[in-house]
Amino acid sequence: MRKKTFAVLAAVLIASIGAAYLYTYLKPIQDIAYYQNEVRKTKIRIYLNFGPQDRKSRIYQDIINNYNEEHNDVVIETSYVPGNDYFSRLKIDFVSGNEADIFITWPSVTTNKFAGKGKIVDMKPEIENDYDWYSSFNKSVWKYVSKDDKVIGLPLMTTYAAMYVNTDVLSDAGVSIPQTYEQLKEIIPVLRSKNIVPIAFDMSDDGLLLYRCIAAMLGGKFNASNVSSSGVPNEYYIRAADYIKELYNMGAFSKDLFAITKKQCDNLFLSKRAAFIVRYSEFSENIDESGLFETVSINPFPVFEDGLSLDKAILYGAGSDTIFVSSKNWENEKMREKILSVVKYFTSQRSAYYIAENLGSVPTIKIRKAATKAKNQVYQRNCDFINSANQIIDFSNYYIDSDVLRHICDRFPLFLEDKITIQEVWDYAYRYVSEN
Repeated sequence: MRKKTFAVLAAVLIASIGAAYLYTYLKPIQDIAYYQNEVRKTKIRIYLNFGPQDRKSRIYQDIINNYNEEHNDVVIETSYVPGNDYFSRLKIDFVSGNEADIFITWPSVTTNKFAGKGKIVDMKPEIENDYDWYSSFNKSVWKYVSKDDKVIGLPLMTTYAAMYVNTDVLSDAGVSIPQTYEQLKEIIPVLRSKNIVPIAFDMSDDGLLLYRCIAAMLGGKFNASNVSSSGVPNEYYIRAADYIKELYNMGAFSKDLFAITKKQCDNLFLSKRAAFIVRYSEFSENIDESGLFETVSINPFPVFEDGLSLDKAILYGAGSDTIFVSSKNWENEKMREKILSVVKYFTSQRSAYYIAENLGSVPTIKIRKAATKAKNQVYQRNCDFINSANQIIDFSNYYIDSDVLRHICDRFPLFLEDKITIQEVWDYAYRYVSEN
């Protein structure tokens, strides 16, 4: 019995030694094979205009991971460039020849300039050669990415600007959601008396969405975005700045207005220390994550007696999820095939549905809306808000350089303190962009 047991143990030991030897011998070969396979893969670089820890980043990374798993010959490499550094980074990379193959951001004057310099691919021939792909987009989105009979981008999602309202805060203060600017002014002292900040506002580019929203309400559909190339703001931006200053002088904003960051401003509203905030539709995701879905209302900005917009007008259009292809590697037939494969994967119904279902964003791609509404309450609310609008006004960045809009923030506090005029704010922004 002992001899038999010893023989079994000896056999197991020999087998183990053999397995260890084979593993030690074969693993370097396997590692070399894996490395060679990775080297052979075509690498497609993508820039995304948000932070790596954002909720949206996780959803996009899921799509990228799925693509990488399904395509053995391609690997997507992702760079996250959040906030205001994005277009500066793009400009530097385009000049140095280090641009990504695909970048995802807003369609704007800036992307139009890149296209005019031949840095962005005209996708019109591709979508015209694939009718099923072309017809999967809602036709209304093409105007946001068309330039000189070219289609320079592929919008994946739409966005809007709205006034978010903490309805329970207003209820506790005994006031209602204002429908007009005069009504908004009337409730500011009431909210202040209860230690509530009336409007969460900050000096970031997103913060000054409030400024651009007021200009849109004043100018209406055909006037709000007409700003001359020489940098002279039209009358609606001048008047909108005066309205912001009036709100500032009334105490509508937080006392640390010039120091508060965008994130702190968001938290001011999400913690119910502020009654209103003006943000892009992506803010609805924050509302949902914070458990405020039932107590926050989404509303158009109040109308002005001297404004030209309708009472339910909203800023709306293709948003920061618009896909652009750089021309750097496009002429390489192999690279063009792989880049196009990635672009079509991102703009597929499958990807659009996944983003809509998990973020609540409204795709430009035609999907099963009923199913998405049933699964995602944010998506349903976004659709309902868009459908309730009786007038659509384009975002100003379609007509004004994104860097100019960003640098208006730099001197806006000086304007609010009566140290410079709003014209001087715009002059500085245009001059800064032209010199840098």
